[in-house]
Parts: sequence; structure tokens; C-alpha cells
Amino acid sequence: MSPGALLVLRRSVTGVLLVFVAVSVVVLVVQEVRGGRAGADLLGNGPRDGVLAVYFHRTARCASCKTMEEVARKVVEEEFAPAAGGRLAWRVVDLDAPGNGPLAGEFQVVAAGVVLIEVRGGRPARWKNLDRAWDLVGDETALAEYYRREIGAFLKGA
Repeated sequence: MSPGALLVLRRSVTGVLLVFVAVSVVVLVVQEVRGGRAGADLLGNGPRDGVLAVYFHRTARCASCKTMEEVARKVVEEEFAPAAGGRLAWRVVDLDAPGNGPLAGEFQVVAAGVVLIEVRGGRPARWKNLDRAWDLVGDETALAEYYRREIGAFLKGA
């Protein structure tokens, strides 16, 4: 191969690699923006300053998952939300729905459950995963008491 042909080949390979890197960066940025949008949608419908009680789940749900959701929803909506003056909102998020996957990583969700998220200026300021619920799901009274205790303590810090 002549030196001129090698130079053309080298420039072509360099160009292909640069295009590959550029496309990879664009894909990563788009994925990050989509992940950020999911979080913004979650927070956008809630209080700009306050607390969200979010039940995260997968599309396929077992009886225990449904029990945790129902007990938590009742505690939040019937016992805390009326007294919170709009500072506490209940949300349900299917992590399998398009755009919601990044939320699992953001809030360290590994199984269905409730996460309390304090929102300041429309952004998460702190959060707590109530993952001990799995230990109590067989006893709805104990589960409700766990949610009451954790939500009450979290709201005091908000």
C-alpha cells in the first residue's frame, strides 16, 4: 500500500471512530435527559416544597405489594394529608413504564415499596426508603404503625 493510501485509510478510520464517539455521547445525553424528565414529572405534580409519599412498583404485582400500597395509601391520605395542608402528596409510580426506570436508581428502589421524598424548590432535598415494610407485610396493623411512625418522623424533619 502506498503512503498516500495509508494516510487516507488512517483518516477514514479516525473519522469513523469520531462519529462513533459523538453518537455515543448523544445517546448518553438523551438517556440522561429522559431519566431527568421522569423525575421532573414525578415532582412536577407534587408540592414545590413539601413531601411526596411515593409507592414504587413493577407492572406485575403480588398480593404483598398490593397490601403495602393499600395500607400506605390509607395512612397517607386519611391520617396525614388532611393535617399537612397540601404539603404531603401520594403518588404511585410503575418503574416498568417508559421513562421511570432511572427513578429506581435515584431513590435506591430494589423492590416495591414506599419512599418519602422531601421536595424543596421543586427538587428532591432528602428521601427515605421505607423498606422495612417487607418484614411487616404479614401484619397489617404493624405495617400501618410502621408507616405512621416513619411518616410522622419524616414530616417533623421537613
